[in-house]
Amino acid sequence: MNNTQSSPRSNIIIAIMLSALTYWLFAQSFINIGPLVGQTYQTSPAVLNLSISLTSFATGIFMVAAGDIADKIGQLRMTYMGLIISMVASLLLIISDITALLIIGRILQGLSAAILLPSTVGVLNNQFKGDHLRRAISYLMISTVGGIGLAGVIGGLIATNFGWQTNFIISIVIAFIAILLLKAHLKK
Repeated sequence: MNNTQSSPRSNIIIAIMLSALTYWLFAQSFINIGPLVGQTYQTSPAVLNLSISLTSFATGIFMVAAGDIADKIGQLRMTYMGLIISMVASLLLIISDITALLIIGRILQGLSAAILLPSTVGVLNNQFKGDHLRRAISYLMISTVGGIGLAGVIGGLIATNFGWQTNFIISIVIAFIAILLLKAHLKK
């Protein structure tokens, strides 16, 4: 692959990395910002723990089905769907203090992750081969594992200095940027 081919494809890698961060960095920061969220929603730690568990549960139960659907309708289409669901989920968390919306938003975050995990790998698999694929998957893993590792610190810093909702506003912006990068790649 020459330099002119790798530049547009770097948009795909960046978009996929950003897609992973919407869940692994921002949705996972919920674990550390739970007490602040609980104050806003005036809800118990048990409800907050339930919302955390339901996110992981939704990810686990929907992932295989999401991968199968992505194979049928296309990984890129499912990636868009996952990003849009992520944006809707984050919006639900920040627009209201109704506990039911908290639970629905967290379940949707889990669904988004279930869609994005297999779909983003599929997009990379369709775009790259050989060493380029290994490198692209490495970047995805960096954003995934890095997001997990930094979620508490970054989420906590953002929540402390700007309010917990800012984590999810940033997640919406990042998902939107990922969509724009994917669409820009498609036009080429």
